[in-house]
Amino acid sequence: NSRMIYARGQLAVWAPAHPELRSLAGLTNPAIRVIVIAKPELAPYGSAAVDALRAAGLWDKVQSRVVYAPSVSITKQFADTGNGDAAFTASSLVAGETGHYFLVDEKLHKPIDQALCIVKDSKEQASARAFTHFLAGPTAGAILKRYGYL
Repeated sequence: NSRMIYARGQLAVWAPAHPELRSLAGLTNPAIRVIVIAKPELAPYGSAAVDALRAAGLWDKVQSRVVYAPSVSITKQFADTGNGDAAFTASSLVAGETGHYFLVDEKLHKPIDQALCIVKDSKEQASARAFTHFLAGPTAGAILKRYGYL
């Protein structure tokens, strides 16, 4: 009964070598040859990326250029190393980075909620509750926002 959503992740498209890429529609540009998405069955950000592309009517146009990575952080690495032209990743991974990205409209996919719970048998119940209380407060909210979370 301690489950709490403390933040919402934001989906971003990271394209450090393509500053001209400013929208999902731009992914149809032939210059964007490799689009990296975390495996949707493993990663909420990957599932959100596919949902967003489908909702925008672009999935059929770009699917042949999609490469799957095992995690959202590895999608970013693909673009960082030039092995991907654009990568769907977490805004928290690119916030403050030197390079180009844009946020994906959150109306195009299911929410990417970040949740916690306190393990019932934990011997650190008081500390866990104090940390949960901190995360629900304005100080943690400001920190999370600075690092790309809603």
